[in-house]
Amino acid sequence: IEWGFFHVKGHGISRQLLDRFRLHMASFFAVDKDLKNTIRRTKDNSRGFFDDELTKQKLDWKECIDVGPEEQECAWERNQWLSEEACPGFKDATVEYFNACELLARDLLDAVELSLRTTSETDQDEYEIKKKGLVLRNEFRGDNKHTSYLRLNYYPICPDSENNLGISRHTDAGALTVLVHDPVSSLQVYKDGKWQTVQYVPDTLTINIGDCLQVWSNGRYIAAEHRVLANPTSVRYSAPFFYNPSFRTEVKPIVGEGEEGLRYTPYSWLDFRYKRFRGDFEDIGEEVQISNYLR
Repeated sequence: IEWGFFHVKGHGISRQLLDRFRLHMASFFAVDKDLKNTIRRTKDNSRGFFDDELTKQKLDWKECIDVGPEEQECAWERNQWLSEEACPGFKDATVEYFNACELLARDLLDAVELSLRTTSETDQDEYEIKKKGLVLRNEFRGDNKHTSYLRLNYYPICPDSENNLGISRHTDAGALTVLVHDPVSSLQVYKDGKWQTVQYVPDTLTINIGDCLQVWSNGRYIAAEHRVLANPTSVRYSAPFFYNPSFRTEVKPIVGEGEEGLRYTPYSWLDFRYKRFRGDFEDIGEEVQISNYLR
């Protein structure tokens, strides 16, 4: 996947659910900020509302709320919701959309792993791989509960868009990201030495490769750097679903033994994710990157 980004059509998430989710996303951010601050995230809980995230030690021009599975293995990831009276229908629409993204991301990761491990285009190769079992799905299912989360973003109009960014340049830490966004095209990916705008394509979802998949693929698939521009005339809404493995996962290449060699040393997803969250929440200096684990 040369760009690290691609669009998916026929993804199985209904237009009715997408429209309802978008409507409730906008309604949440329209709530008075004093009320949103009652569910503000803290250094002890990564879930909730915030407007003070740092990316590469620079403040983003956005408001967000992060939500994850209702059952978590980790004490510092607990969902926070406004009351039904304060934001009617928001929780139900968000949970339903979260669950739909989880199913889509699961199928996408299976397809990506199959393409990665297939050594030729014969049906026999695919059959043999499927019979032996796809290994990455084990890091997300059963006792290994995934640690995915859905982030709802609101980018207000920015009077000084030349000196601000919605989000500074970064890569996503997990496996895959499933993004729904709107026609305000502000997302950019770094390719061929310049920033290229990711165009909005109706009836599609935008997918990008994360750091875990770059390591699992031994560098064959690239987690592309991307950013979001601030806009001086239009607001923008988006919602990335970050498909992340279990906190028990040791991330390491699943291909590449032999002549090619292994390019990365194994690392703990729990440790990596926690360090990334700390870097989002406060300025701790240079953030941890998968380049730290290159051999």
